[in-house]
Amino acid sequence: MKKMTKRIMAAMLAGIIALSLTACSSGKSSTAEIKENGGEKKEASADTASGSTVEPKNGDTYSIGFASYSLVYDSWTQLEATVAKNCKDLGWNYYSTDANGDVTQMVADIEDMAAQDLDLMFVNCADPEAVSATVDHVVEQGIPVIALDNKINTQSLLTTILVDNRKNGELCGQWAASKIKGKEINAVIISGVKGEHICQDRRQGVIKGITEAKLISDGACDFNIVYQMYTDWFEDQTVSQLEDFLARNIDFNLIITEADVMGLPAYQLLVDNGLEDKVVVCSTADAEVRAVELIQDCDTYCTGLNSFVRQGNLATETAEAYFNGETKFLSETFVEGGCITKDNAAEYISSGVLLES
Repeated sequence: MKKMTKRIMAAMLAGIIALSLTACSSGKSSTAEIKENGGEKKEASADTASGSTVEPKNGDTYSIGFASYSLVYDSWTQLEATVAKNCKDLGWNYYSTDANGDVTQMVADIEDMAAQDLDLMFVNCADPEAVSATVDHVVEQGIPVIALDNKINTQSLLTTILVDNRKNGELCGQWAASKIKGKEINAVIISGVKGEHICQDRRQGVIKGITEAKLISDGACDFNIVYQMYTDWFEDQTVSQLEDFLARNIDFNLIITEADVMGLPAYQLLVDNGLEDKVVVCSTADAEVRAVELIQDCDTYCTGLNSFVRQGNLATETAEAYFNGETKFLSETFVEGGCITKDNAAEYISSGVLLES
């Protein structure tokens, strides 16, 4: 990852703002489980959100908080680490928490960090409803909040930074349609967590991409979901449930997964059962390094680009723009995504934007 400098040009909707921040000493938190100091192309949706300029409360630097629902996943760990490094490079005070998958703990973490006299808070929560009221209360206290990677059902956010999961899904679905002969699609869907917006967007995007592509190429599409499972983003749950499905001897020619953490073990099970050339694996995220390395020599697996390095960089760029006077932001700010296949995998291997696992 390239080192962020203290002068970064933050491209926002209102224009390019020249930034210059002076580094200062970092602060110390007394809250339990709070730790210290641990320029990408973007697209956005049509709706807008707005905030007001905040002057530093701690002299000539800023204090930033990052509340994580869980850091057990490589993706969210990389996201938090990117933000932490960027804040440290900018001389900002930085505090972070890990709720370990406990929503009640996350609410408490957010409230505790708000008491640290923060200038801005980042929040990554899987449940769109769980922390919405808490976020509203934090904003009422004068602390702007930016959601990362997951949507939160509140209008008080400064913005939500994420990849366009539905668009990524559509691109991956179009690729899958080109690999499956005939109009009949019998799909297994391997999902993450029930209720997560990103899960819905990813799988619905794939289904739309496949059906539209088949209507164009074949004039018809017979799309069937023959099995669906939720895995909470864990590999072992993917393996056990897919093994149960394979034992039923149901015909299928497509696996849709909502992340490589499920797609890769699913592909390995196909190999183990001699099905790797008969079933297409359409993984809508997150472009893990090991997945892209596989894809270089595999024409039956694709993955959607969801770069947590890009999300982390855009998060701190957005915070800088806010501190320097930007008051209007789109409700959703998208980092660049895409579909990675055998045709373009080599371009990404040394790009620095893939997910290390």
